[in-house]
Amino acid sequence: MVTGLVYQITDLFLYYQFFQRNYKRLNQHLSIKNILAIEQYEFRKDRSTEQAAYTLINGIIQAWNCKSQVAGIFCGRAKAFDCVNLNILIEELKCYGVNKTGIDWIKSSLHNRKQRVDINVNNVHNYSSTWELVKQGVPQGSVLGPLLFVVCINDLPRYINHFTNVVLFADDTSILITEKTVKIYTKILGSL
Repeated sequence: MVTGLVYQITDLFLYYQFFQRNYKRLNQHLSIKNILAIEQYEFRKDRSTEQAAYTLINGIIQAWNCKSQVAGIFCGRAKAFDCVNLNILIEELKCYGVNKTGIDWIKSSLHNRKQRVDINVNNVHNYSSTWELVKQGVPQGSVLGPLLFVVCINDLPRYINHFTNVVLFADDTSILITEKTVKIYTKILGSL
């Protein structure tokens, strides 16, 4: 019994090491090719929560100093990691130049995964659901899942930056809209 437990822990450790190594490769590829949007503050070297907050607050202050109207839209996506369409993710990775080996590895990591829910009361394993196939989403508890999510939303600033300022921090999005006149400002808000 103990041998099986040690074997399982060893397997998990090796799997984690494999995941970590491939995460580093993907992150390095995204960094070297300068693929991640500059508006993304998570998973970027020399970027932080504080810098994201500074960018947001500074945008508001600059607008006020210019006597502009300012509106903010703040989106925190509930279960965002669970909503990632795996086929779209794979196509995004291909567009960003991830090679076939990398694509195949990510496919094998994400497709045909199963999960279940275990409920423990008073440290006793009491209930388990049946194993179900995971049809979409990236694993949130892994090192790779959040990075794959960021790849999926990477194009967002490009589509709305022409009339807004965007700050992304993983699955949190802040959008600032600044305009001198209320009429234009209202028109922009209506188009979102």
